[in-house]
Amino acid sequence: MNWRNLVDTKEPDRIILTPEVINAENLQSWAETFKLGTAGYRDRLDPDDINNPRVAFNRTKVAVIAEAKACVYDMLGKKDAEIERHVGGEVRPHTSEFIQLAARVYAAHGHRVHLRKGVDTTPIWYSSFGVFYNELNDGENFTASHSPNFKGGWKPMNGMGKQLLEEADLIAAEVKKVVSPGREIKLAPTDSPLNTRDFDATDAYCDYLNAIIPTTAIEDIRKAEKLGFKTFISTVGGSMARTTKPIFRKLGIEGCVHFLHDQEDSNYHGIGIIDGVNHGVDPGKWQVYKHIGAQEILRNSGHTDVFFIWDPDGDRFNIITTAPSSLAEKAVSYGLEMDPLTPGRILIYFKPNQIYFMLTLARIEHLEATGELDTFDWMVAETFPTSRSIGEVAEKYGIKVVRTPVGFKYFGAIAEQIEAQLAKGKEKIVIYTPTGQSVSLGKDPRILLMAEESGGAAMGGSRLAVSKNGLRKSLVMKEKDGFQIGLAVMALAAKLCAQKKSFAEFYMDSVDTHDIAYRHYERIDVTLYDENLPPAALVEKKREGFSRRDKVVEFFRGLVDLPVKDTYALLREKMPGVSLPRLKRVMWAGDGTLMDFEGMWWQIRASGTDAVLRYYIEGRDREAILGFNRAFRDMRI
Repeated sequence: MNWRNLVDTKEPDRIILTPEVINAENLQSWAETFKLGTAGYRDRLDPDDINNPRVAFNRTKVAVIAEAKACVYDMLGKKDAEIERHVGGEVRPHTSEFIQLAARVYAAHGHRVHLRKGVDTTPIWYSSFGVFYNELNDGENFTASHSPNFKGGWKPMNGMGKQLLEEADLIAAEVKKVVSPGREIKLAPTDSPLNTRDFDATDAYCDYLNAIIPTTAIEDIRKAEKLGFKTFISTVGGSMARTTKPIFRKLGIEGCVHFLHDQEDSNYHGIGIIDGVNHGVDPGKWQVYKHIGAQEILRNSGHTDVFFIWDPDGDRFNIITTAPSSLAEKAVSYGLEMDPLTPGRILIYFKPNQIYFMLTLARIEHLEATGELDTFDWMVAETFPTSRSIGEVAEKYGIKVVRTPVGFKYFGAIAEQIEAQLAKGKEKIVIYTPTGQSVSLGKDPRILLMAEESGGAAMGGSRLAVSKNGLRKSLVMKEKDGFQIGLAVMALAAKLCAQKKSFAEFYMDSVDTHDIAYRHYERIDVTLYDENLPPAALVEKKREGFSRRDKVVEFFRGLVDLPVKDTYALLREKMPGVSLPRLKRVMWAGDGTLMDFEGMWWQIRASGTDAVLRYYIEGRDREAILGFNRAFRDMRI
């Protein structure tokens, strides 16, 4: 039987990696480069053919990955006890087939698999919380988040719902072992009793929300609804609508929520495709937020209404609002993106950094009012390229700020350090960051916010979440939770509605009140190669792009080992005519080089999810930072 007939068979009991299959799939080369990165595993898939051997994400390769993971968990000494895991996914092409395939591989190993109850798709945060709450061994979600639909993705998580760290290298090594001539990957029947549709955590999640979003905030939303307040939400055809509609009903605020693009669609209703180019559905990209239909809706709605965007797996979030036209010039001067709407109103497009700044301040004000700000030792965690305005306002209230490389798994690891020490009754909680810093957090730490500049965040409450049978306790969600963030923004919007105040006014007033220095932020993305090229052409362009990437990244990494004065002299030599401010520090930030200058910071890193180099900068003077960032981008290396 040839490889294609084998994997096309409706009900095979095994996949045999014959030499013909290995050669046709190029499995040896694929296995050598397989690894779990910032967002798990992501690579090219063929939306029209699940079996296409020329792409790196297809039926055979998913079977190999699942077999490798099953073998790792068997080897970790868990074979004697029944392993229980969740498998879920969003809406991109072939997801339901991948879920079923993985479940059959696991069941063939005797592992019990819990699939979503009553719904075929699952947002990543729901998978994460459900794995924790239901006390499963681990879980996984087939998602490539905001990426175009020609990319597939797989994100495995541990029993606390955190993306795998320790096991990641073991799985990558096992993938190489699985790819051997004659290897058989056994498949349980599709109706195996080990695969059950009973994965549910909606009621428990609503209870968890109460620890973070106070009942007074939910009541504010109900009151605002009576004033005509509306929240429009585009789920871009992803997995969020079917999961969140019941939650809105349970919270009693469904009346002011109006969904758009809520019909699940593996092509995301064409959102993000501009002039034939597929930019994906990242809510933070202008190709999405300026072409999603918000303008017409907000033009004909109330002055305090808001427009939300969630990406396909619900981990990224953005908001579009309006403000009086009289604020147009001032808004731009504060770093807000603006477009005209009507003679009396303008559109304001917020960046995730600006949203998190407002949420941090709103939460601080609430905790201060309830007395909880002084009851616990609060902390904020943010990635190095996230806006420092968040940490700046937090530190003004005595809140500790911890910074990590990009990757929510690092936030989860820090939370697990805290949870372990709390469980042992430690008098003084100390955590260690991935870049080697130790931070003393006090006796009773709580996590106010964990945020990435790209649009993913989660918040913790004053009380710990407890699993179904009380076996686990969690300070905070270990994945980006777009619903939680959206609900918090919705509550703030309702409060501003009662005050007849726009988000733009609240943001600018907050920047002024707290004299925020880091108020202008820019990120330049330099594309390394076109990810939508045909497979044969993609291989060469990918190699060339990675070569350019490595050359640039290694140049800046080499500056970390130089004395600061020598680095500064080299930069001035390579950037003639650019008057850089005084350089204070150069450090390797885990996945890129970070430089602290007088009054600003700059960082370069290669994206872990997209084929781009990212150049970040932030400071007080808008024109200055724009010029500096372009000079760094244009530097000859």
